[in-house]
Amino acid sequence: MDDDRAMRVLLRRLLEADGHRVETAVDAGDALKMFAPLRFSLVISDVVMPGMTGIELRAELALQDPGLPCLLVSGDDVERGLHYAASTYRTVFLAKPFEPEELLRLVHSTPLPKHGLEGRAAS
Repeated sequence: MDDDRAMRVLLRRLLEADGHRVETAVDAGDALKMFAPLRFSLVISDVVMPGMTGIELRAELALQDPGLPCLLVSGDDVERGLHYAASTYRTVFLAKPFEPEELLRLVHSTPLPKHGLEGRAAS
């Protein structure tokens, strides 16, 4: 999830080229609507978003699926993102800007749950 269209397109292309199925959302409301009918192996979200932040979205999704891994990214609120990820189960943080290889390394090193839709990621 990212409100920046260019970032959504970049993440989609990068993850699909790496063999993942990807759904994108502009904001937390769209992400939450998608999350109910679909099962995801990983959520990637910007921290700073209009309305519900990526951190608030992570907390909401954890109520529905406590084991769901989440990768938070931000260039604006790095300290908050690092602190939150360090204190939250199955959450990691990546500061923007980042190299594509950094993102893929984190995706590959994250133990993904088995939900029947292997390789699905939400960004």
